[in-house]
Amino acid sequence: GQLVYADDFKCSEEYAAKLGSPPELDAVSRKLADKLSGLSITREEYVLMKAMLLLNPDIGVESPETVQQLRDRMHDSLLDYTRTRGPSSASISGSQRRVGNLLLCMPILMQEKILAKEFWFSVKKGGRVPLHKLLSEMLEYACAS
Repeated sequence: GQLVYADDFKCSEEYAAKLGSPPELDAVSRKLADKLSGLSITREEYVLMKAMLLLNPDIGVESPETVQQLRDRMHDSLLDYTRTRGPSSASISGSQRRVGNLLLCMPILMQEKILAKEFWFSVKKGGRVPLHKLLSEMLEYACAS
């Protein structure tokens, strides 16, 4: 299959290898795409999951209680959204099951995040491709923390 990164950029396994994409990153990306496609994840669910991933109270933030409250609100929003999504998730148990299945994708999403960060840091360090200033600053911050 092909990973769709943008409307104008689709990538097969062969093309990813030709571009020099790390095989582990490509494999994890494909595994995550298969899981999320199998769940027919919506854009709204994906955004809420990414927000929950970013809201990590365990990484030395100034106010972990506030971060945890925000994360809880994202979780509640995900539950509410899945309840309104359709007949299969209209029941509380159906909604909870769907959210549970979505949350079971979080470890692989975190793995992909780590691998992608390593890849882009190596690109920056190697100077192979000039990086946008914002991406460069984000990598520096991520590697310092």
